[in-house]
Amino acid sequence: MHRRRANRLACGMGALYLAGLAAGAVCVSFLSEKLLAYAAYFTQFNLNLHKTGNQPLIFSTSFLSLFVQLTLVLMLGFCVLGCGLIPLFLVVKGAGTGCFFALLYTQVGTVKGLFLQALIFWLPEVLGSLIVILLSAFALRVSLGLAQGCTGQFPPALRQSSKRLVHRYLALCFAAMVPCASSVALSLWFAGIF
Repeated sequence: MHRRRANRLACGMGALYLAGLAAGAVCVSFLSEKLLAYAAYFTQFNLNLHKTGNQPLIFSTSFLSLFVQLTLVLMLGFCVLGCGLIPLFLVVKGAGTGCFFALLYTQVGTVKGLFLQALIFWLPEVLGSLIVILLSAFALRVSLGLAQGCTGQFPPALRQSSKRLVHRYLALCFAAMVPCASSVALSLWFAGIF
């Protein structure tokens, strides 16, 4: 029962991410001129980073990005406002990824963009997003427990859940090295093609 509820919550967090992904891809043309310029710069920077094949820089930027996201989710998990901000964060994360891929297609063309996405960007993005979604689902449960405590009814397992959230955060920060290493490997293997 407890496990099923946790799985449903993780699926719900994944659905929010996918909704943001679709919205970002569709709404990229409605961005203001400044946001569009920034997003285009970020896309071009990411492309150039993978084309140059600078493995330490690819790994460190990927890891820093995931580390910041996981740390933000951890902090939101220990906040009552996290009940609303964690789902919003996943929608915004998905929207950013959707914008990135839409601009990738715009900058290099649809066919080349599809190949770049499939060969270089897809696997690290999926793995990294799964890590963030897993931590988000657990952090949301802790945040909901804190919100319930504001009404005077602290869940009995809140202290244990809080400890587990920190342990999962540390484990997932370590696991974040896998998508970063896959980003480096895929860049080495396929960036020369483009």
